[in-house]
Amino acid sequence: MPYYLPAYIENGWAYGSPYSINQKAEQYVDGVCISVTHFNSCTYGHWLLECLPKLMLLREIRSAFPHPISILLPKSLGGFARRWCNLIVPDIPIIEFDDQSAFVRCRELIIPGQLCSAGTFFHPRMNDYIDDIVRLAGPADQIKKHLYVTREVQSRFRCMANREEIEAIARDAGLFLISPETLSIEDQIRLFANAETITGEFGSALHNSIFSPIGTRVLALNWVAEFQSRVAHLRSQPTGYLLPDDGPLVWDRDLSNVCRPYVISPKKFREALAAHVSECAPALLSL
Repeated sequence: MPYYLPAYIENGWAYGSPYSINQKAEQYVDGVCISVTHFNSCTYGHWLLECLPKLMLLREIRSAFPHPISILLPKSLGGFARRWCNLIVPDIPIIEFDDQSAFVRCRELIIPGQLCSAGTFFHPRMNDYIDDIVRLAGPADQIKKHLYVTREVQSRFRCMANREEIEAIARDAGLFLISPETLSIEDQIRLFANAETITGEFGSALHNSIFSPIGTRVLALNWVAEFQSRVAHLRSQPTGYLLPDDGPLVWDRDLSNVCRPYVISPKKFREALAAHVSECAPALLSL
């Protein structure tokens, strides 16, 4: 389970709707079930870094199970979790349950390990798993070397106030702007697997750099937590953070549903981008 789970339990944050099983119906499964999710899996970045490793481990060890197994998936995750399971372990059936109204009790439950230390430093084996995922996705039809990652839907607790201005600078410099959530999972993997540089707002979409090659350079706008740095550590990807002038805008539990704006300096962004994507430097410095 994620390292932050004990804090949620100790502070009572994981109790009550929708996490409590009080007032929920029991759904019994008479068999061996696999759980790769947790209460925070609906955030795509947490799925990538905390659930996908379990799925890859399951792919490797599934032949060791003497009996048929099934994967449990809460319906609240939406379609992306099912699509990932179908890509990684297409031969294992999925049992979906309505986690808003029911909980599952099964004869036997297995939870694969997360393949990382308490501080989310990944086991080197993850690099082999990532290579397997890239092979499963297949070759790319088009290769875009320099990506700017944007997002269709803004975070519930932060937003870049001058987003359009920053994106215009990136576009003028020749970066390819893309919202990964508009692509299929396979297309997302192919896109990032061929990137040489990646730029974008800190968040789930940027964590797709885990599929990028060793040495891919990453420039994150803002900083929220250590997760992007852990991807950088695993993949040996030089990674920098361009912060708002008044400091990083991080998650605050008391303001978790208040969308707070931050501003990235256009001048500093041009300078950082020129150093980050050296072949774009002449165009940037002339703007």
